[in-house]
Amino acid sequence: MKRLTEGQLELFLFEREKEAVSHSEKRVLVHLRIKEMLQKGEYYSAIEAIQLCFHEKGEHLGLWCDLAACYYLTQQYGLWALTLQKIENLLREFQKQISDVSLTKTRMMLAKFFEETGDLQKSLSYWMECLEGSDIELILRARINIVRLLALYPLGPELTTYYRDLKPALRSKLAPTLEIEILHALSLAEVSLLGPATWSQLKELIDRYEIGKEDQALLYFDICDLIMRTGEALPESLVHALAQLTPVGPYEACLKNLALKTRVDQVPWLSLATEMPVGNFLRLASLALTMNLVSNEEAVVLKRQIELTLLGFTPKDRQVWQGLLPSTSSHLLSAVLTEDMKLVINDRFHLNLTSKKKIYELLSHLSSQKSMSLEELTEKIYEAEYNESYFHRLRRLAKRFNDEVLAVGAPALLEVKDGQINLLADLKNLSRS
Repeated sequence: MKRLTEGQLELFLFEREKEAVSHSEKRVLVHLRIKEMLQKGEYYSAIEAIQLCFHEKGEHLGLWCDLAACYYLTQQYGLWALTLQKIENLLREFQKQISDVSLTKTRMMLAKFFEETGDLQKSLSYWMECLEGSDIELILRARINIVRLLALYPLGPELTTYYRDLKPALRSKLAPTLEIEILHALSLAEVSLLGPATWSQLKELIDRYEIGKEDQALLYFDICDLIMRTGEALPESLVHALAQLTPVGPYEACLKNLALKTRVDQVPWLSLATEMPVGNFLRLASLALTMNLVSNEEAVVLKRQIELTLLGFTPKDRQVWQGLLPSTSSHLLSAVLTEDMKLVINDRFHLNLTSKKKIYELLSHLSSQKSMSLEELTEKIYEAEYNESYFHRLRRLAKRFNDEVLAVGAPALLEVKDGQINLLADLKNLSRS
């Protein structure tokens, strides 16, 4: 459906208003008028119109979705979060009465917003439900966002599978907006799976596409986030690209300062959690701690703020967010590697490694010394001479293991940093006893 111009929309609404007689028709008309306000950026007027409509004509799922968007765009995050809960309740109540396309679009909106509230498992669940729809383009968009989400957060070991399934879509003849979304998701997946070293190749691919400034900012800031989490320095070409970008909103502005290490001492960490969605705050806070960009006093305050923020999360989401923080208490983690290739972490979490012999070998070697070079591990595990190919193999191996550990609710146990793989726990290897 083509978007109406303002003049066409006014004429259409005028004609429809004369014809609208039923209660539902009048509500649809109001809904269209509110859409017009949103197009013009009149968010506060739209909020008033929606609340008036609720009072006079009753509740409507579509209007609640519009209200959530308005609260988000006006940075009223408390009301925004409450509105999302209301939409979830209405969706459960009226799911069978909603068209397939409307149901999928509502799920997509909830998936996007719950990612920003930090409810990552719920976001992924809604994206997965979108795959059940019948609209091919919406299914593709869901797949794109599943890859993007799995690349950004350690939510499970399925990233490789979804990445492989999505990659052929980039060679299809699609609308430019879809191509950019696919490129964004695949780029993040490659940085997540292969590490910062893949940036130079990605930059060549990205430069072949005509990407608008807003989409470019979204992509570069996400890539920046992923690389900074590893503790490695950002490539110079990425730093240069970030310096040219104009941030949109406090999250991008703060991330740019962290990446360029400018005005970091001016970041108001205590108030930042209320100035943006919780998920964005947690991303920034974990980066600041990982990159050692705050003083010791600020680090203590920031960690307390994170702990308080995470109290309201599910155990799985709490574990994912904690996994993004630098490990400062590895001595509290203990693990046992059994003779029958089982791993038991803190006497609570169990992982079967019988079909994961390379991971078992890696842990066996690290049980005798907690840190080993990639060169040494290549020789011991693959019986080969180290090169870039084995760098990627070992990094993927460590990531796959961490994803599976996080999936059972335990903290990540491996860290790849400065050419080493570090074990973040006391590991007892019974097979060597």
